[in-house]
Amino acid sequence: MTAKERKAYKDYKEAFLKEYPTKESYYKKLSEDVKALEEGRLETFPIEELDIEAMMKEVEEECESKAHKAV
Repeated sequence: MTAKERKAYKDYKEAFLKEYPTKESYYKKLSEDVKALEEGRLETFPIEELDIEAMMKEVEEECESKAHKAV
């Protein structure tokens, strides 16, 4: 794992733990999402419609931007 990947993982983990500090908070949100999906209130996309390369480039640029601001 590169330093860039470790930093991205650390940032993701910190954001995740901030949003879901307990298992209960995570499962509550997951249950809400499942209910919304069943009721047709959650927007979904077929995998064929996603441009993964563009999404990854956007994430990398955002990570680099945050890294430059932190320095």
